[in-house]
Amino acid sequence: IFALARTVGWIAQWNEMISDPEQKIGRPRQLYVGEAKRDVVPLDKNADVDFHELAPLPDGQGVIYTVHRVATGTDTIEAFAAGARHVVLQLPGENLRRPVYSPSGHLLYQRESTIPGIWAVKFSPSSLKTEGDPFLVAPGASSPSISADGTLAFVRPSAARPDLVWADRAGVVTLIATLPQGYAGVGPLQAA
Repeated sequence: IFALARTVGWIAQWNEMISDPEQKIGRPRQLYVGEAKRDVVPLDKNADVDFHELAPLPDGQGVIYTVHRVATGTDTIEAFAAGARHVVLQLPGENLRRPVYSPSGHLLYQRESTIPGIWAVKFSPSSLKTEGDPFLVAPGASSPSISADGTLAFVRPSAARPDLVWADRAGVVTLIATLPQGYAGVGPLQAA
């Protein structure tokens, strides 16, 4: 997304350079001038490897993400809010991925170990606490994504080789490519 937003500027600069007869070699570049690099979410280098799949909480309250821990892998979902890390959900022995907040008041996430699929648990973004037991939403599914109106989209497993397609606003679907054999476990995008 970062590169896409700047593509128009790069193309304009390139067109300007190649239209100048004095220009022998074009070397477009972008120099970042801004704040020094800094950690937004502090990493405990003794316990954490890194963070994965950040997603926003409503009204700019913070972000949720999975924590890749040195000893236990990605068995924890945390929130970073008000300048601090908060453990939201920890399931020892599980592999948790792609947490997203739903306007229904639930935290959805992908579970990859026992009973794989998309799971949900009641969640309060103001208290950063879950309530009750997690429940299975879509068996075997992955990559949950929630729209602002609460529509859930996800990838359902399929034995068929998936196609990469472009769907325009009129609903016309154009095949771009059939994905290689290595993607055989990934199926079509579903909306619920």
